[in-house]
Amino acid sequence: MSEIELFFFVVVALLIYSYAGYPLLLFALNTLKPKRNEPTPEPPFYPVTIILSVHNEENIIKEKINNFLQLDYPSDKLELIIVSDGSTDRTNEIALSYKQENIRVLIQPKRLGKTLALNRAFREARGEILVFTDADTMYPKEAIKKLVRHFANEEVGLVTGTTRYWTGAANTAPTGNAYWRYEDLLKRLESQVGDVVGASGSVYAMRKNLYRELPLEIINDFIHPIEVVQRGYRALFDPEVICYEEAAAGPTREYSRQVRMVGQAFLVYRQYILKLLLEGKIMYAFLLTSHKLLRWLTLPLMIVAFILNLLLWEKGGIYPYIGALQVTFYSLALLGPIFRGIGLDRRMLTLPFDFCFMNLAWTVGLFNSLSGRASTVWEKQRA
Repeated sequence: MSEIELFFFVVVALLIYSYAGYPLLLFALNTLKPKRNEPTPEPPFYPVTIILSVHNEENIIKEKINNFLQLDYPSDKLELIIVSDGSTDRTNEIALSYKQENIRVLIQPKRLGKTLALNRAFREARGEILVFTDADTMYPKEAIKKLVRHFANEEVGLVTGTTRYWTGAANTAPTGNAYWRYEDLLKRLESQVGDVVGASGSVYAMRKNLYRELPLEIINDFIHPIEVVQRGYRALFDPEVICYEEAAAGPTREYSRQVRMVGQAFLVYRQYILKLLLEGKIMYAFLLTSHKLLRWLTLPLMIVAFILNLLLWEKGGIYPYIGALQVTFYSLALLGPIFRGIGLDRRMLTLPFDFCFMNLAWTVGLFNSLSGRASTVWEKQRA
């Protein structure tokens, strides 16, 4: 076997491992390792502060506050802090119209970014447990109870849930997004064999005494599980904690969101991976690399595999067949927008385009992070 062939099979193996081998390995580890402790059935009602950073959310802020008011949790143990980050519409007026004692509105006249808004809310929070959410995220009544029950175990430092995305103006049906179901599966398996990699920014809770004020360029829902694990606590995923929000308005906005998220997350990865290894958090470093870094490198690895496949084509054997599969896949990816344009929005026809489009965003995010151009300002992705 030549060096080019060896390199080709190594690249292909990494791609297969990232999407199929890794979850299979997690399944295997789950069969070998005892299940981790379940939460106590009747945990105490901890003082909880829900933190919400908003910018120009006049269309949704009333619904969000009303959603908070219907949560099934003692009102004297639950508060909502809204940080209005440079809002220029009616967001402040609407939020300030609520006079409940457990709703506080902090106004930042100048837009400073979501991370700094969260830092300010942390300094004002009275709760022992902090819950992080977004303006367009709606919680079922029992969501807070389910989140905080895990903190009865003193080893638990962070708990995250899952998000269901809705489409259509009436928000009457959830989207059947296979990718997010796949992500939930990975988080559940990671939580059982070790600790969850990344939290859902729409729904996660952590102990207040574990919160460290973050610099502007850091994405909170990625770094918080890392810091919790680094300090010797567990970061868990609870599939029973479900919230709902509207899907991103179109591929362009979802692309921008993914570029920003990966740009900031890769910065965190670079800062912490060596620290985790030196501190003996080898399993978590492995999970972090397998779940995140290899996934972000998918498109570069695909390009390398395609180029090597072209170089090996004339050798015959399996190389022309693998090459034909790649050409077919990329042809479908290029035709994806055309299929949608003529109404052929079938999953098997548009999946290659969606896959490549998402991976392009991740690659751009990596490049932005390495070049110091990662965005630090969050933009809402709704229509």
